[in-house]
Amino acid sequence: MRNLCGLKIKYNNKKSRGINLIHEIKEYSNVDIIDLKNSTNDIFHIIETSKKILIATHENPEGDAISSVIAAALFLRSLDKEVFLYNKDSIPNNLRFLPWAEKFLNEFPREPIDLLIVVDCGEFSRIGAKFEQLSGINRIINIDHHFTNTRFGHLNLVIPDASSTGEILFYLFLSYAAYENKIPYSPYDSFLNGRLNEPLPCDLDERNKILSKINGEIALALYTSILTDTGSFNLPFRKLS
Repeated sequence: MRNLCGLKIKYNNKKSRGINLIHEIKEYSNVDIIDLKNSTNDIFHIIETSKKILIATHENPEGDAISSVIAAALFLRSLDKEVFLYNKDSIPNNLRFLPWAEKFLNEFPREPIDLLIVVDCGEFSRIGAKFEQLSGINRIINIDHHFTNTRFGHLNLVIPDASSTGEILFYLFLSYAAYENKIPYSPYDSFLNGRLNEPLPCDLDERNKILSKINGEIALALYTSILTDTGSFNLPFRKLS
C-alpha cells in the first residue's frame, strides 16, 4: 500500500490492471492553501494581460480533455480573448455534439501566442508530436487533476483531489467572478474543509455574480467533463460539492 498526494494506491495482481484507486481527501497545510490562492490570482493576472491564447490537451483525447479545452476557450472568449483550440488527433465522434468542437486545430497557429494553457495533461510531451515548438511560449499555465502531473507550467494549478479537470475549471471560473466583483469567496473550501473561511455568500445577488461566468455552453462542457471522468458519477472519488 502506498499513499501519493491524497490517493491511496493498492496493488492487486488479481485485477486485470494491477491497481485499485481508493480516493482519500488530502490534508492541506497552510502553505498549500496560500500557494493555491496565490496561483489562482497569478493565473487571473496572466489571463488579463494576454490577448492571443492557445489551449491544448493530451493526444488521443477523451471527454475530460476535450470538454476542458472547450470550457476554457468559451470562458476566455467571454473575456474578449482571441483563442485557439488545439489537439493533434481528431475529436471523438461521441464528443462532437459539444459547442466549438469544430474549432479544433490539428496544427499549431502560425501567429505569435501570448499564453499557452494546457489542461488535463500530466506531462508536456503528451501534447503530442512537435510539442517542443510550444516550449518557447513565454507563459504556460498547467491545469490538471492527475497526481502524476510533472508541474511543467510557469504556473501550475494541480488538484489531485478533484474528480476531473473540468471540476477545477468550474471552481476557477467561480473564483474569477468573485475576484472581478470583489466578493470574498473561495470555492476551494470544498477541498480545504472550510479553512479559508470564505463560504458561498447567502446574498442572492452576490451568488448570481459568482455564477455569472457559467453560461449554458460552458455548463454543458463542464458537465460532460465531470460526467465522463467519474464514469457517470460511479467512480470512487471525493463527493462533489
